[in-house]
Amino acid sequence: MGVNLKDILLPVIKGSYFNTSKHIEKALEQSKNVYRSYFAKSNSKAKSVFRRIIQEKQPSQIIPFMSGMSLTLGVTLFFLSCKSLPLLIPLNILILASLFFGLNMVIFDLKFINYKLIFQHDISSSINTGEYLLLIGILCLVNNTLYYIQPFFNIPIPVIPIILIFIIITPVNFLYKKTRYFFLMAIFKVITSPFFSVKFCHFYIADCLLSYSMTLSLIFNTSYIPLIFLTFRILQCIRRYLDTNNTLHLYNLGKYLTGVIFFIISKLYLRYSYLYLVFYFIGYFNTLYSLYWDFKVDWGLTRKKRLFNISVYLFIALYDVIGRLSWVICRFYENKYFYILFEVVRRFLWTILRVEYEHLNNCDQLKALRGVDLPVEDLFYQEDRGDVETV
Repeated sequence: MGVNLKDILLPVIKGSYFNTSKHIEKALEQSKNVYRSYFAKSNSKAKSVFRRIIQEKQPSQIIPFMSGMSLTLGVTLFFLSCKSLPLLIPLNILILASLFFGLNMVIFDLKFINYKLIFQHDISSSINTGEYLLLIGILCLVNNTLYYIQPFFNIPIPVIPIILIFIIITPVNFLYKKTRYFFLMAIFKVITSPFFSVKFCHFYIADCLLSYSMTLSLIFNTSYIPLIFLTFRILQCIRRYLDTNNTLHLYNLGKYLTGVIFFIISKLYLRYSYLYLVFYFIGYFNTLYSLYWDFKVDWGLTRKKRLFNISVYLFIALYDVIGRLSWVICRFYENKYFYILFEVVRRFLWTILRVEYEHLNNCDQLKALRGVDLPVEDLFYQEDRGDVETV
């Protein structure tokens, strides 16, 4: 019977002098001062590292206030306008989904999950949670303000989404240009999946777009949006397999292929009711396939190491089962917004466990610390570089 050296040595290491002494922290601070005084004196990029550290230690109080105000005003205008403008609802559902990702960021910060490294977003040029919520709040306020004043100024309805898109793609250096362009570049690589290596942020965004495909179908007035994003995910799986030669990506491809088959059968079932047995068989098969993939591959629920209470995993797993079966519920309760909102919340909960699992696996199977049970906040490190981004 082997001896677990980690259990023997780790308490000794934690209680040793070099671990409890404050001299190392003082030496580290002195090293920073020397670097700042002699090396970063004439280097603007190196200076930005220290400015970023200061900003993180002294967060601005005006940013959360402004984000809260813009979101409050935007939501108020939404309720004043939504009854007369149906297109306003799907646009605000996309904004709601973006806000849920802001809540994901809050949870990741609380649990020391290095989501910026996982999404490969340079820390020095990325925005914190408050700034992200401010950006979404401004988009929410602009969107709902334009819809509110639309009847008074006769603004063409299609112009309003175009204005929002212009705000996101504008090259002017305001509203966190680097972060906006990081998102746009990720979207571009999703669309051109076969030509670029697929990273975590690319397939994550493609999965999110697949979840929001019914919302986008309402905006663009076509029911074939889900098929487009399923195709993107299939191409990503093929590219991942070609890059890694890992057959797991072929199994993932099979999941999305069954999704394509189910989409086609569901369209045929609307015309030919005698296909109901095929429709339900493919539907349940796709649901079970997706649930297995969520539980086993995306979340790794059989693992021993966890960051959350067991009740969190049970709740999210139960919600995921109901969410995956929502297509059955919609057969009896025909309310498209019920399905859309349910899927938005499911994707929010899915993200929590997916990013947590990626964090614990140290970013795509790169386990740098196999033998020592260090705190999870020490699993990752990314050096700050570039200029600090401002509004």
